[in-house]
Amino acid sequence: MSQLSVPKDNVLRAKTRNKNKPKFKRNKNQVQNQITQLPETPYLEISPETDEPQSFDPFAEAEEVDLKQAKQIHVRAQQTQVRAKIGKDGKRKPHWVTTIQGLPEKFEKKKIVQHFKKALACAGNIVADETWGEVIQLQGDYRDVFFKFLTGKPGLELSESVVMVHG
Repeated sequence: MSQLSVPKDNVLRAKTRNKNKPKFKRNKNQVQNQITQLPETPYLEISPETDEPQSFDPFAEAEEVDLKQAKQIHVRAQQTQVRAKIGKDGKRKPHWVTTIQGLPEKFEKKKIVQHFKKALACAGNIVADETWGEVIQLQGDYRDVFFKFLTGKPGLELSESVVMVHG
């Protein structure tokens, strides 16, 4: 009486599990044959003189592009790690910082910051960045206000395709 009885359900389940598995196995020779039959890559060319593969550069014929002309202005609002303020209604209000990157050097950033500090009653400064140059930072989420200033008639009158608002 040392034998354990196995319910019939478990035996049937075990038999159905094996039906789903593939019935064939690949050996190493079949795998190697498939690898050798791969199509040739178009990026390697063998020259008839040297019989060595030479790399193909698809961008060799491309012309240089003037990046200053295609430069975009990025307007972002970032949530900072500062403790959130609690409003009068008891809800938490996170702290936001709006950053403006890629503004051309022909505009005086200091005057723009002074204008927004007075108009929006917020703090703002100019931060030096390695990749973007001088970046304007304003406290608060003012993406739409700054977009209207950059593209609007009383503002800088830039085209909307140059200004990119994130978020």
